[in-house]
Amino acid sequence: MSIIDKYLVSNGNNGIAVDRMRRYVLPYWLGFDKINFPYPYSVPASPALGQSVIAHTNNTLSGSGSSFGTPFLAKYLMFQDSSVGSAAAIWTLRMKHMNGRDYMNNMIHIRALAGTAKLPFVIREHLMLLSEESIYVETQKISGAAANMRLFLGGEQYFPDSASIVDAATGAQMKKLLSQWKERSKYVYPFWMTTGDASGPPPLVVAGSATVQTTIKIGDHYEVFSMTVISTGDFSWDITETRTGQTLSNGRATGTNALGDATYPTIFPFSYLLVKGSQLKITLVDTSGSSNNIYLCFQGRKILAPLKDLPEIERQLPGIKSKIHPMWNQNQLVNEAVGEMQ
Repeated sequence: MSIIDKYLVSNGNNGIAVDRMRRYVLPYWLGFDKINFPYPYSVPASPALGQSVIAHTNNTLSGSGSSFGTPFLAKYLMFQDSSVGSAAAIWTLRMKHMNGRDYMNNMIHIRALAGTAKLPFVIREHLMLLSEESIYVETQKISGAAANMRLFLGGEQYFPDSASIVDAATGAQMKKLLSQWKERSKYVYPFWMTTGDASGPPPLVVAGSATVQTTIKIGDHYEVFSMTVISTGDFSWDITETRTGQTLSNGRATGTNALGDATYPTIFPFSYLLVKGSQLKITLVDTSGSSNNIYLCFQGRKILAPLKDLPEIERQLPGIKSKIHPMWNQNQLVNEAVGEMQ
């Protein structure tokens, strides 16, 4: 596909025309509320819990009487702190929507969750925020002194009601797509799942050549696209779905050869569907000979509808990326994440 195909479309008369909708979608970076949480934001030393908000306020170009404002579609997650790129970046984070919806089952190690500006983590099931919607963020250091931090969602900003730049026909078309996405998000949304639960911390501590087992219970249908890990030493692992007896390998795989972090996540060649009520048994064997903290994280999407209805949801309420940007699809997202754009 040549670059011109991304901006020119058929006009129905054996000719081409500029895709006007491209004019009303801009790249955008969304970070913490800078008024109440000025940068750099400080993650407090453990055991204190930091609290902040990623607030998507109404853009001044939204137009009057806007029903959508200027929606933001998050596609990437990236961070920077005073120790980024080293094992010293040891703090965890949890996000939830202002309406109470959790995007994570527990606090997650930042390097298993977010990438960097050079290698951002790709959010496969994109996250949409309408104007005046916010994400509540909790942060906590695992050990050591407080750390300065910046966190950004990267994606697209839409301007469906801006009379100065959007004609009525294009605005109506865009609002129809946004309505579909808003409805879709009721049933399907991004979710990160880690070891541990609300009653305990997420790391699995393995002491010197020991073996530890833990389980993750699946409360809703969950489709996994990728997996990441952060550890302080070498280890091997295997994962079994207890109800079916299925395993993800024919024996224990090493963390080094099988798992990456959020900058280079282990992308599954085929998404892993865990139905409601499933339970994963995770076995970890330390091979470092010393104390080892291990943070596992799955990245995917929750499905709050019967699985038989999912194909119909995908058909009637397709992802915005496949409508406004027809050159994007799931395979290209995977290839982009590993630096192999088609």
